[in-house]
Amino acid sequence: MVSFFFIIFAQKFLQEESRKRAENLKKEEQKKLKKADEENLMKEIRECKDFWLGFNHICQRLKGLINATGCYVGIYDLKRKPVTEEDDETGHIDPSNSKVLRYIGWNDDHNFLDGKYLEQNQGVTFDLIFPQQKTVQQPEGENNNQPNPDQKPPEVQKVEEKKEDLKPEDSIQTLLINDVVNENRMNFYREPRLGCYLALDLTYKTSLSYNSLLSAIQCTKNYEEAKAAQEQRKKEWSDQQEEIKAQINQIKEQIAIEEEAKRQAEEKALEAKAALEANNAENPEGNQSPNNVSEDKKEQTQVEQTRAQQIQNQSMNKKGEQPSQDQENPIEALEKQLTEWTEEPVKLADYDKEETKIYLCLDTLGQDRVFTNDEIQFIKKTGLTIKDSLEKLEQSLLEKDRDIRIKFMELETKIKSQDKYSDEKAEDLINVTLNQFYSSEEYKSKGITEEDEKVFEGDLVKMKYYRDAYLLGEFKEAIETFQDFEFVEFSKAFQNLLYFCRENPLDINEENTNKLEWKKAKKFWKNIFFYVTNYNPLGPKPEEVKAIYKLNKIKENLESVLAKRDEVKSYSQTLLMFIDFILFLIKVRHDDIIRRLCNVAVLKDRREQIIKTNEEIDEERQKIIDEAKALNPNVKIPERGSIIPQKNEEKKEEQNPEEKKDEEKKEDEKSKGEEKKEEKKEEEKPKEEQNNQPGEHENVPSNNGAAK
Repeated sequence: MVSFFFIIFAQKFLQEESRKRAENLKKEEQKKLKKADEENLMKEIRECKDFWLGFNHICQRLKGLINATGCYVGIYDLKRKPVTEEDDETGHIDPSNSKVLRYIGWNDDHNFLDGKYLEQNQGVTFDLIFPQQKTVQQPEGENNNQPNPDQKPPEVQKVEEKKEDLKPEDSIQTLLINDVVNENRMNFYREPRLGCYLALDLTYKTSLSYNSLLSAIQCTKNYEEAKAAQEQRKKEWSDQQEEIKAQINQIKEQIAIEEEAKRQAEEKALEAKAALEANNAENPEGNQSPNNVSEDKKEQTQVEQTRAQQIQNQSMNKKGEQPSQDQENPIEALEKQLTEWTEEPVKLADYDKEETKIYLCLDTLGQDRVFTNDEIQFIKKTGLTIKDSLEKLEQSLLEKDRDIRIKFMELETKIKSQDKYSDEKAEDLINVTLNQFYSSEEYKSKGITEEDEKVFEGDLVKMKYYRDAYLLGEFKEAIETFQDFEFVEFSKAFQNLLYFCRENPLDINEENTNKLEWKKAKKFWKNIFFYVTNYNPLGPKPEEVKAIYKLNKIKENLESVLAKRDEVKSYSQTLLMFIDFILFLIKVRHDDIIRRLCNVAVLKDRREQIIKTNEEIDEERQKIIDEAKALNPNVKIPERGSIIPQKNEEKKEEQNPEEKKDEEKKEDEKSKGEEKKEEKKEEEKPKEEQNNQPGEHENVPSNNGAAK
């Protein structure tokens, strides 16, 4: 019996252990999957190429990983207002010029934040933006409770830099509200619910500005100059060291030669001594002196002793020093002059950057829980990755623009060296072209006598000249280069040049504004050459256009940019010349409209004169008819267009009645046909005149004076 219960207990125990192992394995698998998801999120952030479009995706992914209710990103920026088509590029900026926390990214179910922002007297996030100040919440609506005087404001978690175990993500400043319902200053866009609120300061240094680009170009120029100077100094140092080494080697070689000579002399001396001793042994009474035998040896030894001293003296004399007996060995002296290269490598200076304040915010509304320490740590890590990736991305884009800009400046220098683009010689070339045209048979055959017509024909020749110069070759290459930049200066000029090409504002402007967004607009920049090449400034343009496409508006905006002509020229001379070319096309268009309006006025006056003449004829005819009927009520009245004989006119030769009737009929039909043609022409001309009045593409003011 006992064994039976033992078996039952063992089975249950094994089942429980199996269940626990399965649960543990499942938890481990979930942890691995979550870890993999977290690593994938970090990888996506680091590889992101456009954060302003990718914030929504990042918020959605982060919200899912930490099981938050909402995740959203805000930027501390100027307050905005709705715009119309007539507003300029700054029309979206609120007149108050006050700054707000505007939401620019959110997870999928927080789309209600689109267009929302926090004023500086709203919410608690401004405690993170201005740590030294305490924001005051004004009572507003049902979602705001009365302030509690006993409640302490939330404190910003500051980084203690002296901590030895400080992690990189701990450098992110955070603001945590554990219970949002009990925080009276909390701002709710929907109904209040239990939960917590966490905000992170991701303020970073942005590199995408024209000032940063100029700074990058100047820093690079200074770096290259300093590096070249350092390389020159290093070369001089290297040459000096090689010279010293050569001197040491020379002395060593000379010493080796002298030592070899000394050794050989000693050997010869020994040989001579041995020979002498042998000779003495054989001839003890010989009178040969040893001094005579070793005379050569003595001389050689004397030379060897003085050679080293001479070399040392020569080395010291090169330095302007006098040799001394107490001086150290020349090789040791030279070796002390051998040094290591200790100069630090030249470093590229930091570029000028501007501060951009963005904030990552999360909440657990409706969950009645606070973020765990692990979740907060992961959120901080994500925030730090976003901040670092933003700075690295913009730094790389700036360096790319810097390199393109340097090549662009070289190309512009090459363009300016050509006569047709030179400020001094271009006008002379145009005048030569005009003189050739005015002397041509083509111009003379037109029989133009009025000065205005002559100038207009000359403008058409200029237009062809400019098209050949500005839409081909290196000039075209320079203008196309702008599409490679990440941002451009004088965005108003680029925007109106694209408007001239009828590009859709939604495709080139920042959302809900009339401000150019170049990273969108540059995709359409190349279309400008096709449009300008095929643009015909002559003839009517009956199609309806928006106000932003009207030539007068575009001309006004481009001329406002050229109010800073020297600055535009400093930025890009090819851009300045291209703007002048577009303004010239607009001028030709306006001149053509005025010419056609004047022609319409002349035809209108002619038509009115014809109508007035016909009315006078009808009055005279009716008068004659009345007089004839008064004399003879039965008189036959001829049809209109027939020849009416005068009272005192002599009778002409009688004609055949049928021939006379046919002739009168033909004359009547001819007169009616001419009247119909005139009426048809007059019907068409007012339409053409209306199509070119304000409200159409040209937007030219009425020219009543010219018409008169």
